[in-house]
Amino acid sequence: LDKGYADLPDYDENKNSDSGINPIESYLQAALIAIDPRTGYIKAMVGGRDYYITRQKINFFNRAVQAQRQPGSAFKPIVFAAMFQEPPLATPATIVFDEPWFTEGMPGKRWAPSNYKGRYHGDVTVRTILEKSINVATARLVNETKTDLNGIAEGIRRTVQLAKNMGVKSRLLPYPALSLGASDLRLIELTNAYAVFANYGIHTEQIGIRYVEDRNGDILIENSVQRRRVLNEKIAYLLTNLLKGVIRNGTGRRVRTMGLKRPAAGKTGTTNDFTDAWFVGYDPNLSVGVWVGFDDPQKSTEYEGAHAALPIWARFMKEAVRSEMKDFGVPDGITFREIDRETGLLQSEECPENQIISEAFLVDYEPKMICNTHN
Repeated sequence: LDKGYADLPDYDENKNSDSGINPIESYLQAALIAIDPRTGYIKAMVGGRDYYITRQKINFFNRAVQAQRQPGSAFKPIVFAAMFQEPPLATPATIVFDEPWFTEGMPGKRWAPSNYKGRYHGDVTVRTILEKSINVATARLVNETKTDLNGIAEGIRRTVQLAKNMGVKSRLLPYPALSLGASDLRLIELTNAYAVFANYGIHTEQIGIRYVEDRNGDILIENSVQRRRVLNEKIAYLLTNLLKGVIRNGTGRRVRTMGLKRPAAGKTGTTNDFTDAWFVGYDPNLSVGVWVGFDDPQKSTEYEGAHAALPIWARFMKEAVRSEMKDFGVPDGITFREIDRETGLLQSEECPENQIISEAFLVDYEPKMICNTHN
C-alpha cells in the first residue's frame, strides 16, 4: 500500500537516515491482534510498523491496544446481534427498504447517512445488508425501533448494553450514528467482542501474561481464565452464519481468492473518507482483528477495508491456523429454512433456483409466508 504515497521517501531508507524516521506520523500504519476465544490468551500482537524512531527515541505507542478509532461497518455484527436478542427486533430474513433516509442525529441535528458510492438497493434482507455492508438500511432498521423517555431508540440502547457486555470499555455514544460504528474503540476490544461469537456467546477476559515466576520457578503472579456468558449461543450462531456469508458472497469474498479455504466468518470496516480500514474475523479457534490507517486521523488510507486490512488478515490466518479443519457447530434452538434470498420468504416452486438459500433462524421466529413474487 505504501506505493500509493509517492511524496514519502521509502520507509526503510528513511529509517537508515541519520535523523531516523521523520516524521513517523506520515507513514501508513497497521495493527493486528489474535485472541484464543476459549481462553482469552493473546496469541499474536503487532502494534505498528516498528519500535524504532531514532537511535535515541523508541515508539511505545501500541495501536492494537491503545489507539481509539472508529470501526465503521466492522461494528455492525454487534448491532445485529443486539437486534436478534429475544424478543427479536429482526431476523436474518427481515426486509428493510434501502433508500435515502434521515433522522435526528444529536438533539436538533439532522443525520442522513449514505451508502458506498451512493447506491441504493430497495428491499433487502438483513443477510444482504451485512454481506453488502449497506449503511442506510442498517441505520434505518436499528433507529426505527421504539424510543424511550430520553429519545433513544431501543436498537441503539440494546447495542450499547451488548457491546459493554462483550468487553467494549470505550465510551459508546447512544446516538443514531452508533449503528454505523461512529464511536471510537480499540482493536483489542472489537476483536475480543468477535471472539464472543466464535465462543458461542461466552466472553473471556484477554490475557497477555499467563504467569510470572522468580528465578527459583515459584509463581509470583498468575492470570487465570475468566469466562462469563454474555450472549445466547443461538444468537452467536446466527451472527456466525451471517458473517460466513460475508466471506462467501460479500465484501469479504477476497479471503477465498487469497486461498483461505477453512470455515471462517468476518466483516470489513471502512470509515468516512477511507480514514480507517478494518477486517475482523474468526474461525472456531482464533479471533483476529486488523486495522490499517494513519496516526493522523485527517489523512486517508485511500483504500477500503477489503483492500487494506483483509489481505493482512487472510495471510495471517493461512499461516496461524493449521489445526484440523472444522466448521462451527449448530446449537439447539436453531432451525433452517429454504427461503428466497430477495424476499426473505419461504421458497415456492416458482422461485428461481439461484435465489434459494438455506437460512438459520431461532425456532419459532422463522418465516411463515410462502413467496409469491414469481407467480
